[in-house]
Amino acid sequence: MLLSLKVPYPNATPEEVVNGIVIPIEEAIAEVEGIKRVTSSAVRNIGTLTIEVETGYETRDVMGDVQTNVDAIDNFAENAEEPVFEELVVNQTNSESCYYSGYR
Repeated sequence: MLLSLKVPYPNATPEEVVNGIVIPIEEAIAEVEGIKRVTSSAVRNIGTLTIEVETGYETRDVMGDVQTNVDAIDNFAENAEEPVFEELVVNQTNSESCYYSGYR
């Protein structure tokens, strides 16, 4: 299962997004159990992290731990907006299709 975490950062360059959003999140979630892999991207105005959940862990439990750690970050960029957490569910019969269900 996959989790997605997006943080809008209006008027920010990709480098500002990396320094103000991506790095603080990566550091905050580094010790969360159940994370297999994190893929991050930074483009103008938004940082996105895709988190692959380790087999044997409940996706919502890992999401809860990630959200708790992200909410505790005190060095986010000043103009960053609220993080958006989503659980990505891949349809096993067609690996190209997926749907998004998000909650905060």
